[in-house]
Amino acid sequence: MKKRTYKLTTKIMEKEKHISLFNICFKNSDYFSLTINYDDKDDIKICKLRECIKEMQQWLLYDFKTHHWHCFYVTLEKPLNIFVFKSNKNTQQIILKYFPDIFLDSLHSGDICFFYRNEIILGTVSHEHICNLYPTTQKMLEEFLEWGNWQEIEFLFEESVKLQLE
Repeated sequence: MKKRTYKLTTKIMEKEKHISLFNICFKNSDYFSLTINYDDKDDIKICKLRECIKEMQQWLLYDFKTHHWHCFYVTLEKPLNIFVFKSNKNTQQIILKYFPDIFLDSLHSGDICFFYRNEIILGTVSHEHICNLYPTTQKMLEEFLEWGNWQEIEFLFEESVKLQLE
C-alpha cells in the first residue's frame, strides 16, 4: 500500500468515541509508546503518567530518550522519555483506566503512538491536539475511516517514526 498520512479532523468527542478509537488502535497494533515530554516529579499530570507506566511495567519492552518523536522536537537539554509497551488487552485496560481519551486526557505532558510491527500507525501530540494516521493496509485504513473524520494530507515521512526491535 502506498504510504499515506491522515489527520484527525474531529478534536472534541464523547468518551465512547475515544474508547472505540482506542479499541481500533489496540486491535491493529503490536506495540505502543508513551512519551513524557518533560520530567517534573511534582507535576500532577506527570505523576499520573508515571503511575500508568509503573502499572504496565511487566509489558514494558524498553525505554529511551530522544530529541524527536512523532511530530515533536525538543532541545538537547530536555530529551523526550519514550516507553515502549506490548499492545494487549491488559495494557489497553490500564490505558483506559488512566486516560479516557486519545489525547491522554489532554495531558499536555504526554503522548501515545501505536505501531504495527515496527511502523507507526497512529501518533498523537497531546498539547497540540494532533492525531495522525499512517495505515499499513487498505483494510486498516477502511476501519479507521469508518470510525471517524480523517483528512488525507501530504505524507509525513520524517514523522513516520519506527521502533527498534530485535
